[in-house]
Amino acid sequence: MLIRAGRGVHVCLGKDRKTQPWYDEKLDTAVQTEVDVVGAPVCSSIDILRKMILDRAPLTMGPHRHAEPAYALMTRLAVRNGFPNAREFSESRGLRWNDVERGICVEPVAAIAGIDADSLRKCTFISNGSYGTLQKETLHASHWHIRRNICCNACLQDDKINDPDMARYGSLRRSWWDLTSVHKCPIHKCDLESIIRDSPRLQWKTSHERKYSSGWDAYILGRLGFVDPAPSDLLDKLTLDAAAKFVAICGGALCYGKKHTFQLHKFLQLERVVCAGFSIAKSEKSFVEFLDVLWRSAEYPKRGWPTTSIYGNLSQQLQPFNGEELAIVREVVIQHAKLNVPLGPKRKLFGQLADGDRTFSGLRALGDKYSRPEQAARLAVALASHADTTILNADTSKSGFSADLVGNIKVTLSQSVYRDKIMEELGISMQTFKRLQKVGIFVPIVDTKRHKLQRELFHRNSAKDLIDQLCEGVPIINFVNKGETRLSSTVKFRRGNVVKVLTALKTGKIRPIGRLAEAVGFDAVILRSVDVTGITSKTRPPNTITISEAAEVLKISVMTVRKLSEARLIASTKVNGGQPKARVWFIERAVQDFGRRYVLASKLIDFLNCKNIDVTRVMRSRFGVERSFAPEVIRIAFFERNALALAGFPAAVYLL
Repeated sequence: MLIRAGRGVHVCLGKDRKTQPWYDEKLDTAVQTEVDVVGAPVCSSIDILRKMILDRAPLTMGPHRHAEPAYALMTRLAVRNGFPNAREFSESRGLRWNDVERGICVEPVAAIAGIDADSLRKCTFISNGSYGTLQKETLHASHWHIRRNICCNACLQDDKINDPDMARYGSLRRSWWDLTSVHKCPIHKCDLESIIRDSPRLQWKTSHERKYSSGWDAYILGRLGFVDPAPSDLLDKLTLDAAAKFVAICGGALCYGKKHTFQLHKFLQLERVVCAGFSIAKSEKSFVEFLDVLWRSAEYPKRGWPTTSIYGNLSQQLQPFNGEELAIVREVVIQHAKLNVPLGPKRKLFGQLADGDRTFSGLRALGDKYSRPEQAARLAVALASHADTTILNADTSKSGFSADLVGNIKVTLSQSVYRDKIMEELGISMQTFKRLQKVGIFVPIVDTKRHKLQRELFHRNSAKDLIDQLCEGVPIINFVNKGETRLSSTVKFRRGNVVKVLTALKTGKIRPIGRLAEAVGFDAVILRSVDVTGITSKTRPPNTITISEAAEVLKISVMTVRKLSEARLIASTKVNGGQPKARVWFIERAVQDFGRRYVLASKLIDFLNCKNIDVTRVMRSRFGVERSFAPEVIRIAFFERNALALAGFPAAVYLL
């Protein structure tokens, strides 16, 4: 048959038109009549065909079968009625293709196809945004993918054998092929294969058979009513959406580790993860066995036994702030934790009080000390007088501590402190503390090396007992006189000799002359300077003092004393042959004489009410007193005390 298509172009439908899917004998006769009436220049053959198709009822496919969804049915109807795609066919019938895909116009589609609407609705995923319903089950939209390029080859072969006429209009798609978590056909027990679309024929890839169980496929399709149901005492208590999430959590933990980042949609698309997760979640017994495996493999946490360190991301997903859809699973985990994990009083699990008063973990038992459970166990063994060694086994961190044992350990810990506290009370550095500990002045309450304890514990009153022992029987004084020094000054300026001084004090070789009131630590212990200098160095020349002691006598800085020594204004001597690095010793009498005769200019600032740089000028202009040493000798200004007295200065000023 020849039809004019405009501008002299003819379209030959030919005799093979009768083999086309859209061919109809009445339509063919009507087309010929319409061509004769309308004429060639008016319209093309395609326009004529579409006009004639729209003027009659669509060709149907027979009764609804094999759980075919609405959108797949419309795709085959489009081929049956001669349309290039389902979108144009839907729009020709007054339907939006997006609404057909979302399943919100099942009744119109059923009317067009001439089938039962209830049967079509049971097989169509009806989407309402993020969620949708199928067979009265609510699922997240991510569980359903209508463009999932996958099918069952065995189902397609059966369709070709059983109904070859209908098979030529396209593959009869099953609803469960669009479920992202279904990877096997529940009817033929074979893998779903990816389709290579090459219109108008359909081909499919062949792949090796995967050795995974189809238990989850049978369960989810049983819940949806497509196959016989497979009951589960745990999953049946959850919604289908929550059950899929639970299976993905368990499968991810088994395949990638309990701490792996949980990715719901990715895990559901991996057959290995889904099958592994269903093997765990299919019953409460198998799930508890999996929790036992997680508990046995749990490593020592840094702080007690939080549920995250035991159950990983499973614990995170079961938190109340993530919703109550997995509340049934959460109760199973709580009961498992109560039976296995050491829990102290008022311990909470997922926001609920666990009422665990039988045993304690390391953190709950010992507070911030020895937070690691294995450290707490070692401490309990070290405190032999308080430890019940029959309770402490090789895995004490998981079995926990009894309440009686915890009470005994707490008593000991309440009477102990770390070395930081002792250093703070005495005002000494860590280096000084280690030196004193090395000679036995401070002794820890347990042998840390033997029991491999990370931090040492000392008696709480170690610092106070040491000061009381040093100052036993000495009077209480209110100030430090000339020729006396504090023990803290000795420790500060003679770090290498602090052990000598304290050893001499403890052995009675030297004695403190008093205990300073309202002072703590080494500041309260007052010694004679002569006693200290006699102990601290064997190379000290007689009647000499160090530069630090000279600065303390003159009440000036060490730098100023060094300037005076370089200017030869204070007599000093060197040992070790006068080498450049030899130690300088100051003649004690020369230092005292210099202090009695001269006063530093900066000490007159308050009386003169001027800046330090202006002291020399003010003294010359107002009082006629010149500095004692020329700037060429030493740049620091000093004045004679006698000159200040003659100039009328108060004694309180020039005797500073």
